[in-house]
Amino acid sequence: MPAALLVRANDAARMLGISRSTLYARVQAGRCPEPIRWEGCTVWRVRDLENFVDQLADQVADQPEGETQQSNKNMVVMG
Repeated sequence: MPAALLVRANDAARMLGISRSTLYARVQAGRCPEPIRWEGCTVWRVRDLENFVDQLADQVADQPEGETQQSNKNMVVMG
């Protein structure tokens, strides 16, 4: 069976290592990818979530060492 291309909120939050309510709060704040509506369901594209995590990793890698600790408080952790 192929991997899912779209996931619901619970799975999107699980992928990012955060709660569902935190996911929605971060979407509202512009700090997580926006979901799409598909046939009445709110879903996230898996590739958008993966790209988001890749961008976070790139941002942390580009920061001077002293700034990393403060920024990591807002970073998503994959488990």
